[in-house]
Amino acid sequence: MKSDRAELQWKREKGSSIFGGAPMTHTGKEAGLLSRLKLLKGYSPGKRVLSIGCGTAAELRLLREQGLSAVGLDPERSYLLEGKAKDNAEDLIQAIGENMPLRNNVFDLVLLFEVLEHVINPEFVLKEISRVLKPNSLVLLTVPNRFYLFETHGVQICGRQINNLLGVGIPFLSMAPNFLRRGFERARVYSEADVLSLLRKFGFDPLAVEYIMPSLDARKQTPLTNAIKQVILSSSKIPLVRRFGSNIAIISRKKTVASDAHQELQAFQGP
Repeated sequence: MKSDRAELQWKREKGSSIFGGAPMTHTGKEAGLLSRLKLLKGYSPGKRVLSIGCGTAAELRLLREQGLSAVGLDPERSYLLEGKAKDNAEDLIQAIGENMPLRNNVFDLVLLFEVLEHVINPEFVLKEISRVLKPNSLVLLTVPNRFYLFETHGVQICGRQINNLLGVGIPFLSMAPNFLRRGFERARVYSEADVLSLLRKFGFDPLAVEYIMPSLDARKQTPLTNAIKQVILSSSKIPLVRRFGSNIAIISRKKTVASDAHQELQAFQGP
């Protein structure tokens, strides 16, 4: 099912834009949900899970199959209706991550899969995550890796969208400095240091960092993409090569006491 919605777009300061992303069920990466959830093996996150930017809520079905209580949140109503139609899911909320209509200290685990790069304000989202998480609870997030060789979100130039080249991405654009990317990027990219700094600022202790290699399963199968996929599969066993993976995954734990920066922002924003 394809949505006929207008693409979500938010203006940032200085006039540049950030665009909403498509859920994994629309990009062909739904299998990637399992690999992301497997990163939690060995942890005991508890029963209550919140997935921010859940799209059609495919991960909620997987979580419920494991006996967890899962809630999904997304700003795009058409995606939530699609998820409800597929799985008869009831615990879906239309809202943005910067302002979640949820109580404090409710959840044991928050999931943020390829979402932080699309939000209006990443800092406000992390503040809200800290608010709704119980102390000592977990957040698992994944973001695009700045050092991946391809920009996979395309670019926006003079109101025109330029999509990925050869079904792989735009070479080397993800590595460009922010001041060059900012005017035409459709989504942010992050280094490991960027994400760790943000997490620590808002009272999270990073526990594990992983790099996720691209599957290319969503791409048109051609001799070129098949050859690239084989190279990626072979080279992904090398630790140094993995650091150039398409996504960074980080598991963090909320501290019992919020950081000074978090408290200052909370005081500035008010209750």
